[in-house]
Amino acid sequence: LTTNNMVLSKIFMGEDVIEITESLDDKSALLLKLALMCTESSNDELHPTNQIDEAVLNSSIRLLNMNKKGCDNLYPPLMSIPFDPERKLMTTVNMLDGNPVAVVKGAPEAVLKYCTGNYDAYIKAIDTFANESLHVICIAVKVLDEIPAILRPELLESDLKVVGLLAMTD
Repeated sequence: LTTNNMVLSKIFMGEDVIEITESLDDKSALLLKLALMCTESSNDELHPTNQIDEAVLNSSIRLLNMNKKGCDNLYPPLMSIPFDPERKLMTTVNMLDGNPVAVVKGAPEAVLKYCTGNYDAYIKAIDTFANESLHVICIAVKVLDEIPAILRPELLESDLKVVGLLAMTD
């Protein structure tokens, strides 16, 4: 039974599962900021475009004291490929530390197929979260050499590095 009220409860970044409390370490905070960068909601209303975005927005405000507008000011969005239910992911390009970075957020199976490297620990965490009836999204990034002239998913969504998983209860 679901309540249509997603709440971020756990984070996984390759080693240990982190239970969400009232504060985050720097690494976990960056993962949540990346998720906020890759959010379709253009404002901080309580009913953004989907439940995942709502959970990310609410968690960001509570844990980071940062709303979407503040995030966009720090990490300017340059372009985006909106969420597509068939592809089960979305992509944004944001400036991060002076570099354009593609941020991809979506269903783990959709995101991981574009990632390089060994992500067996993530597969194990996804299975564990699924057994706990948690809803999981995956965040991956790709540092770009330059701001793309043309928005092409096949260029932005290749050779990604998985950053982490956000697990939510409903």
